[in-house]
Amino acid sequence: GDCTGSMLQKDLTEPREVTFRSPEITVNLSEDKSERPDIFAAGPAELTFYVQDANAVDSTGDPNTAKAPESPIPVTVTAQKQARFSGAANQIVFENDCNCVTVREDANGVTEYMLLSELITVDLAEDSNDRASGLTGGIEHLKASGGVVRLATTRTAKADPDSAGYVSDANDGEVLGGVELKCTRVDYDPIRGLFEASGPPAEIWMDNSKVAVSEKDPNGFSLSEPCYALLENFDSLKYYINENRIVAEAVPNGALWLHYVPVVDGVHDLDSIATASAPLVEALLVETPDGRTELSSLTATGGIDVNDLSNGNHFLGTDLYYDHKTSIMRVIGDESKPCLCNGALVDEIEYNVTTGKLNFDLVAPGAMQTNP
Repeated sequence: GDCTGSMLQKDLTEPREVTFRSPEITVNLSEDKSERPDIFAAGPAELTFYVQDANAVDSTGDPNTAKAPESPIPVTVTAQKQARFSGAANQIVFENDCNCVTVREDANGVTEYMLLSELITVDLAEDSNDRASGLTGGIEHLKASGGVVRLATTRTAKADPDSAGYVSDANDGEVLGGVELKCTRVDYDPIRGLFEASGPPAEIWMDNSKVAVSEKDPNGFSLSEPCYALLENFDSLKYYINENRIVAEAVPNGALWLHYVPVVDGVHDLDSIATASAPLVEALLVETPDGRTELSSLTATGGIDVNDLSNGNHFLGTDLYYDHKTSIMRVIGDESKPCLCNGALVDEIEYNVTTGKLNFDLVAPGAMQTNP
């Protein structure tokens, strides 16, 4: 009817109770008492465990050297059909309309992370006493598959705690923005520090339209400014967590497409849309002092096409290199894909996205169509 099991999770800065709930739980015991049993739980089944916030430990995993230890964060996984644990494989499988949710709260707001799929498979670490297991909740590998897999992050505002509008629930308060990934499969390997999304189809939609800006970024392509952004048509996207590096690859013989729409005074500026395409993109991210994630550098290869309506520039070439610190974008070409700047053949393009200044040398006579 209402079965509940619990055990103490000790591999945290503060011990917590792991709980499991289901209308009916069946445990198949092995004759060898040293072997783990197989467990079947009818849906709706719910598992709640805890992970340690990365800020609570240093790179060695020693909580005693933490700068500011945080309380463990709960993660809740639900499945409508059933959940199965295989003792031999040390694996949990959640089936049908699965939902994995965790919420982080800080001084400025509440962030909710949600993974939705038809099937979630979790391989558990053999050594539950490993001091690093608290960071991942004892997960060795997680796979989400079946139908359309969605991974969504939503950021909501939190009012002044001294006022009546104080928000402590991720479902309350004004939505500031979020990111949603849609693909066919998600793999997460905390041991290797690798997150991978696979398609096709696959896309990432970012809504940064209501982000609060204390100091305007002069860079025209900053994702920290109010904007919408869409990355689509990728076959695989790998995020190397420890390096803060993203590698996205298009479907065979295809191209990734990035669409950027700035928001001015709460209204999207259709006259300033920028689009770019390339078969392969690699980006390095950096965390700013105020905790935001910003683009550090970007490399696009295999044939690029950049069209910025805000200033009428259109670049074609083989490769593109962008440095956010200097605001410089470089485009080069080769015989198969010549470098073109607004229709004119050039040897190379150097473009400052902050000032709008273009540097190039013409290779052949042609009419240059660009704004001063």
